[in-house]
Amino acid sequence: MLQLLTDDVVRFDIQTQQIDPNFGPRHAIKIRHVWIDDKNGAFTVKLDYLHDSNVSPIYEEKDIERRLDSGSVKYEGQPHSVEVRIKEASFSSDYFSMLGDEFYQA
Repeated sequence: MLQLLTDDVVRFDIQTQQIDPNFGPRHAIKIRHVWIDDKNGAFTVKLDYLHDSNVSPIYEEKDIERRLDSGSVKYEGQPHSVEVRIKEASFSSDYFSMLGDEFYQA
């Protein structure tokens, strides 16, 4: 169900933040929105993949969607989809926060 998918996203975020940990994390995956179709049982999770402006992205949208089984029926028969936006951010900025998307919106 939705909790299982969000657990998968959190584990994926932790793994992503540990890639190239010199000077702190340079990549992160954050849940920004969840839409639940309560009539049909489907749900959509919208994610932001953040990468530091000093490094290139290591994932494309399709990589993350594939990793999280977007479009499949996995969790107790509930179909789910994952939508990803790639965003560049200055992780070293005093104003940056991985939790607040207002700090890196274009």
